[in-house]
Amino acid sequence: MTRIRTVLLGSAALAIVVALVLADRAAASAVERRLADRLRCATGASGPIEVDTGGFPILDQLAFGELTLVEIEADTVPLAGGTVTHIEARATKVRLSDDRPLADSVTLFAQVSYPDLRRFTADRPDLQIIGGNESGRLLLRTDMVSTTGTTPATVYADVSVQGNLLTIQPAEVELPALGQSQTVIGRVPMAVSPAETMPMPQLPRGLKYRAAGATPEGMQFLAVGANLPLAGTNC
Repeated sequence: MTRIRTVLLGSAALAIVVALVLADRAAASAVERRLADRLRCATGASGPIEVDTGGFPILDQLAFGELTLVEIEADTVPLAGGTVTHIEARATKVRLSDDRPLADSVTLFAQVSYPDLRRFTADRPDLQIIGGNESGRLLLRTDMVSTTGTTPATVYADVSVQGNLLTIQPAEVELPALGQSQTVIGRVPMAVSPAETMPMPQLPRGLKYRAAGATPEGMQFLAVGANLPLAGTNC
């Protein structure tokens, strides 16, 4: 009899645990869907948005009105007339409210396609962005003018950000017509060796650019911020 009672008590305890886990996951899914909807409204994203609240259990976090961690992935997000191809964000200590969720800190990774990045050099028809390579350098096409004429050139440049400016520093020039590749400093005309700067899209208030890098898939940016709303008051 004692053994049967023990088995019954154990089964009941297991059923309670399972019920609590299911209730917790159901609450997490509801919060994630609501945050995704508000983010879609706030950003105007046309692609999918995935939200993960991560930590278990979530019910006690909801009781205190603060989520320890929220991870977000979104595709095709409009920004300043262009499009951000992909965004990954990590928000910590997200305080929940009816008006708008507020994150204590946000780290954001964004990737911009080269066609969208090219519009920032529209006023420089002599300098065309063509892509990036595995070494993290930006590839540009330009013409090098010398006493013997004009020669098409591919410039390999290092990139960095300062404020809202993207700095492009030529590091190497390739002259396909001549079959030559050479470093910039002291070996090519000064027309291509000075650093160029481009204005970048204005980020939402509170976010600041921290780093940039070129990849074959697109230009990647890192931005950070603090005390940031994750959605507008109208969403």
